[in-house]
Amino acid sequence: MLKRIIILLHFIFISFFSFGQVSFKIVSQEDSIPIPNVLLIQKSEGKGVASDSKGIIELPETAISSNSDFILSAIGFEDLDINSKDIYEGKVFYLNPRVFELDSYTISSDKLVPVYLGDTISSIEKPISLRSSNPEKVSNLRFASYLNFKDNKDRIISNVWVYFGEFAGSELRIRFRWFVSNEIRKPKDGKIYSSDDFFDVGESNAVYKIDKINAWSRFDLLQDEIVIPKGYKGCYFVIDAIPNEYGKITSIKIPFQNTKGNRISPAFYFGSGKGIGTYETYGCFAMMVEYLR
Repeated sequence: MLKRIIILLHFIFISFFSFGQVSFKIVSQEDSIPIPNVLLIQKSEGKGVASDSKGIIELPETAISSNSDFILSAIGFEDLDINSKDIYEGKVFYLNPRVFELDSYTISSDKLVPVYLGDTISSIEKPISLRSSNPEKVSNLRFASYLNFKDNKDRIISNVWVYFGEFAGSELRIRFRWFVSNEIRKPKDGKIYSSDDFFDVGESNAVYKIDKINAWSRFDLLQDEIVIPKGYKGCYFVIDAIPNEYGKITSIKIPFQNTKGNRISPAFYFGSGKGIGTYETYGCFAMMVEYLR
């Protein structure tokens, strides 16, 4: 009798902790390979989580108890809109690779010269936070900068410096994205373009941890092989916050630098084709980029 009670209690224990968790897998439509660091964003509440190294996403069942809408976003793939019903019914979601043709380029390692956009010495202004009365709007809005290159040569991104203000928690996980367009080679300030017209340069899914605030952080990106061919006059640089677990996506705060002539413009990015563009201002977010040409 005692054994039966123990077995029953064990079953209840497992059922209790299994219930309330939903998991599903994200893979490539092309070859069914799992995709890590896919960002799932719940539109209405601005919550999210990222897939693990096996492409698995886990989130509480309460997140899909109502008919919520979500976005799946990954580097090198088209965004996918899904809802609670889709998650209940599907255990695997397939993302379509973004199909594009990047201009050809030639990089000679023995003749590379470093070039810098921005600086780390201009005065730091008040941090700007991604906050809005519309959670859906801010949850899919990313900090961005537009880099207006000084030359007409092939370039490889080597280092990036970003000044992060305060953020929630003990550390922040981020990834970088670099966008160019074959149709829009030189975007105009203040004009909003469809983000579907732009594609990721490079396929690195590297995630970086930030554990200090109100300070400059440097990132060595040579291993990511981010090459911007000379035919592109500039590119958009986008920062994604990557949550450790399902919950409110960290509100990144990046200070503003009141600078002129540094060839970096503050910009914004919305996924799912909603928009990408630059602000009409002379300042920029606190960052510096080194590229080799």
